[in-house]
Order: sequence, then structure tokens, then C-alpha cells
Amino acid sequence: MNTASDKVPQRPLAKLMFYLRTVSRCVDIKELCDLPRWADFSHYHLLTNREADDVACLCLSLSPDNLRHKCLSECDSKAMNMDNVFYDTELAKSQGLQVSDVVAVNGSYLRIKGVMTCKAEWLEEFYYTPIKHYEHVMEGAKMTLRIRSCSPRLIQTSQTTYGTFSTVGCV
Repeated sequence: MNTASDKVPQRPLAKLMFYLRTVSRCVDIKELCDLPRWADFSHYHLLTNREADDVACLCLSLSPDNLRHKCLSECDSKAMNMDNVFYDTELAKSQGLQVSDVVAVNGSYLRIKGVMTCKAEWLEEFYYTPIKHYEHVMEGAKMTLRIRSCSPRLIQTSQTTYGTFSTVGCV
């Protein structure tokens, strides 16, 4: 039996791109990124450093913690034969899964298109472990969000290959 880990290159970026592709089956993210390019995990090496950082930032925004009980549900490994299973929203609701109509991501509300149940091991392999390789991007994104929420008038934003960073300035 082929599994996702058999076909996804063993690189953190490729795994995050696979996660993004998978999540895009549940959340309408086509307005947030160049999905055909950013989800083409087989060609992860063709992304620029900036695009790789942006993939990591988008994955951070679409974290399992943000999607849980909206369009993502973890199941016991012994209860599932496959790594993940997708449902349309009506079927998921009828089976008692928690489903929302929208999810908030970076101040935008995105439409929920479906629901995924998955094993914790799948999330570890395709989200939690690879996202750790982008800690510099995550810290920059968190800092930007913290500063923006405190005082938008004091912000200067800088784009770097490591992400978007904000600094506080005088007004």
C-alpha cells in the first residue's frame, strides 16, 4: 500500500507543501496563494526562498490548532486504516463531527469546503516536524501579528527572505 510518506520528498518544505495541498481540500485558500505552485510538493525545489517562507507562514496560519473543531478532527490511530479521510460538510455534520462554515485566518474568513479526519502521526509528519525547520519565519510572523494588534500606527514592515518583520517606530 502506498502512503503519502512514500511519495512526498523527505524535505520539510515538501512536507509543508503537501500539508497545504491537503488542507486546501477543506478550506478555500485559493485567494491567499498560488495554490498550484505552492502545493506542488514534488517540485518544492523550484520555489524561491521568499515563496518557501510564505508557504511556512500560510501553514502556520492554517495550523491544526486553528483548524481543529472547524474542519479537522484527529482520530485514534487504531480506529483508522488510512492516514486521513475527507468528508463533505453535510456528511461530517450528520456523523457528529464538529464543523464550522468559516475559519478565521490572518483577519480573513475563509469558507470551509470539507472536513478531514486524520491520525496524530500524520499531523506530526506533515505539519509539526517540518514547521519546526521554519522557526525563524514563525517568530517573525508572530512578532508582526503581536505588534500590529498593539498599535498599527507604530509599525514599519520590512520584507526579507526570512519573512515579514515589523519594527516599532515613532509617529
